[in-house]
Amino acid sequence: MKCVVINLERAHDRRKRITQQFENLGIEFEFFVGVDGHALPKEEYFRYGDLQSGLVNWEHPNVPGLLGVWISHRQVWRNALDEGLDMIAVFEDDVTLAPNIEQLLNDVEVFAGDKPMFDFISLDDRRPYRPFVSLADINHEFSIGLIRHGNVGASGYIITRSAIQHLLGKYSLMPVALGQLIHAGWQNNLQTFTLRPQAVFHGVRFVNHGSYVASDIKMKRTWKQKFLYLLEFSFPKRVSYYRRANGFRHS
Repeated sequence: MKCVVINLERAHDRRKRITQQFENLGIEFEFFVGVDGHALPKEEYFRYGDLQSGLVNWEHPNVPGLLGVWISHRQVWRNALDEGLDMIAVFEDDVTLAPNIEQLLNDVEVFAGDKPMFDFISLDDRRPYRPFVSLADINHEFSIGLIRHGNVGASGYIITRSAIQHLLGKYSLMPVALGQLIHAGWQNNLQTFTLRPQAVFHGVRFVNHGSYVASDIKMKRTWKQKFLYLLEFSFPKRVSYYRRANGFRHS
């Protein structure tokens, strides 16, 4: 499976560290030079963001980084389509890889076969303290399933060709952070799962040195945005979780 790492041109230390990890594990990979959202003029936001979306505070200092993430990942997806890939593994440059990730990637391809049951698998578990419903075994060690009531983040994942085509066609502009949207199966109509145990850790394991959004400021919402988020994300994701978990159990 092809592996692509998104790295900002100015992030030399991260580039060196992630390169060392892949080389130590004997895994081939490619870098994609990510878009630095902080270099985007504000007047260009309309080209990439759904400014009518009530889910994002477009004046928030995190927005440039979120737009950079959005643009970068989507271009990696487009490249995968151009190369005719059936699926691709995408990583951000500040992750720690599990030592057995190469075998996992190989086993996922075998597990997928000609008609994969999944569209998207998150290799990073941002909610390790939450209950997990295992729905299918990848191998004797890893399984995919659902986290109550959902996962977030885009630090490491596998996405199929059909899912890429669907997402690129459905969302031309960013309605919410990509790290939320790709997990929102109830909204994007994809079969999204999380891997356990996780094979990708956000940041140096047990040390949070942040993501390339490069901000510790929380994304504050207005009361209207909070209400819309409740209607479009918080409530639907809970309903979806229970329906999917019970549906797979009885299928």
